[in-house]
Amino acid sequence: MIKQILLTLLIVLMMSGSASAHPWFGDGTGGDVSASANITDNSIVRGADGAKGVQGSGNTIDDSDNMTIEGKLTVDVTDTECGLFRKDADGGDVLTVDCTNERVTVAGTIGELRIQDNDTAGSVFVSKISLRDSNGVERGMFGSVGVPGEIDIGNLQTGPILMKSDDREVGRFESAGVGDLGYFMVEGNTPTAQSGYGAIYTKSDNQFYFQDGAGTEKLTGTYSTSVTLTAAQVNALRVTPIELVPAQGVNTLIEFVSAVISYNYTTTAFTVAADEDFVIQYDASTDVSASIESAGFIDQINDEMRWVLPTWTALTDLLSLVNKKLEIFNTGAGETADGGTSTIIINITYRVHATGL
Repeated sequence: MIKQILLTLLIVLMMSGSASAHPWFGDGTGGDVSASANITDNSIVRGADGAKGVQGSGNTIDDSDNMTIEGKLTVDVTDTECGLFRKDADGGDVLTVDCTNERVTVAGTIGELRIQDNDTAGSVFVSKISLRDSNGVERGMFGSVGVPGEIDIGNLQTGPILMKSDDREVGRFESAGVGDLGYFMVEGNTPTAQSGYGAIYTKSDNQFYFQDGAGTEKLTGTYSTSVTLTAAQVNALRVTPIELVPAQGVNTLIEFVSAVISYNYTTTAFTVAADEDFVIQYDASTDVSASIESAGFIDQINDEMRWVLPTWTALTDLLSLVNKKLEIFNTGAGETADGGTSTIIINITYRVHATGL
């Protein structure tokens, strides 16, 4: 009887760990443990080949429940949600892998990055990366939604979309409302030329430039603008000429190409004298158009239009016209009168040249 009690007590001590013997242990010499892969503290064990039985996997769970995995992690599930990382049980989903809708969502209190292959209903093909705010509202998208190659940079009414290089802004897309969208280019200096590449840019002189790969800088394009003169302005053109195109900056020359001048008659025509004609000129100096006859034009009780061309010649002194504005002027001895609410609309076309001087 005593022998049976002692035998039972010995078995209990062995199972409770108070004796030196264990079912297996990690000293590499006893039990069914591989000598080349000891089981260390907090180690997750795995089955070993042959007679080794079990051995350390190299993966651990510490006393704070932090898991470290050294090898590849494969998750193979049949549930609709393949994986979910959540903070403090109810602190919000941080990473979700949704197997049903084929998307990965990285989320937090500041917003969300979503990568998905179709919409929730699966009715519209979607392959996109979606950027969403903390309320789940989509603010940006790169990918395809119905139309291949679509890029949607989001709800621009909340602020501009900036483009940066070396942490410096080079331009922005900005919208003040629906349908009101513009690209704004930062004013800078003449860039260093790059062989094989052309550059377009703007500087503080408000001009639009093109530079070829050799570094040759050119002002670009033909411009047009419209200026409307009130009756009061028409009646004071001799004393106060009206600017049509402002001076374009140091070492620039405005080339007057043409103008269409429209008389918009309302209820009262202008009263003109024989010499009260108009001319387009450079800043109170050189005429660039022939005289524009006012009689038979703005004294009529119906709308009228005139085509105005430049009077450039090979003998025109261009150097004196550098950095000069274009304006319209009354060449007569006196001012026109009346006009009521009639107006004169001047649509002018011009080019800007850099002198290189």
